[in-house]
Amino acid sequence: DLAAAVRKLSSEAPVGQKPALTVEALSKARNLAALIGDDSKLALDPDLNSYYLQNIVVKRVPALLSEMGELHALMHGAVQRSSLPIDQLRARHLLLDGMIRSTVEEIKRDFAAAYRGDADGRLKQASAGDIGSMISAVNSYLETANATITGQRASFPGSYGTAWERVDRAWAVSQAELRRLLDERLFNLLRKLRSSLAINSLVAGLSILFAVITYRQIVRPLGQLEALAGMVRETKNFGLRANLDRQDEIGQLATAFNAMLEELASARERELADQERNTAMQAELARVARLTTMGQMAASIAHEINQPLAGVVNNAN
Repeated sequence: DLAAAVRKLSSEAPVGQKPALTVEALSKARNLAALIGDDSKLALDPDLNSYYLQNIVVKRVPALLSEMGELHALMHGAVQRSSLPIDQLRARHLLLDGMIRSTVEEIKRDFAAAYRGDADGRLKQASAGDIGSMISAVNSYLETANATITGQRASFPGSYGTAWERVDRAWAVSQAELRRLLDERLFNLLRKLRSSLAINSLVAGLSILFAVITYRQIVRPLGQLEALAGMVRETKNFGLRANLDRQDEIGQLATAFNAMLEELASARERELADQERNTAMQAELARVARLTTMGQMAASIAHEINQPLAGVVNNAN
């Protein structure tokens, strides 16, 4: 759309149509700048300096140029004795004059807000002079336009060209500063990203090293103790020992485990000895019981034999 408007403006159009075509081209340029600003997502910028600066670049200055173009077209018609009634001409002039002054005030406020977020002062140092010259030139242009409307002599085309050049210069400086701020932010983000990657790599390396050390110094010895415990449980061989000659907590655990196995072995030996003694006692008790039973049987047999023998003896006596 902008290219078509510019081609139409560059064509062999009548001189009287040039102001209207200029206004149309400026309107298309304003829409294009707004579209670029929306696509860039800079309106979501959290930093004050670049946020307000992009607002100036993509909204305020294009709006100012468009409004100045409309006023210039209106003043061109007034100089060329437009067919508009003087009352409508003055009303339109007052409206555009107020819009331009309002846009200039918004630019001043946006720059003041951007300076608050400018920690090193480079933005203000680079743009303050051009912004001041632009505001002065625009105010001078408005005064010239007002003098032209009221019938006073004034260099209207010259003041318009000067104001346009100052606005264009301030716009270029604002774009350059915005690009510088965004480049600095990207550089800082990349630096932080590299630092973060370096730190994460270091942490990952330390984690891997710690995992290897943990496996070699803790997990593997504990696995050996677990395997030994399982072997003892399956074979009931309490003579097995953990071969871990270390001075740390794992070594102390292995020593305690070996001491426990020694206690279990001693308890096992005592249990076997008790079992042997119990077996011997049971055998002795069985022998005594047999002897006792035999004595009781002999006494019973003797008693049974003694009674008839006693009768025989008595009868014999």
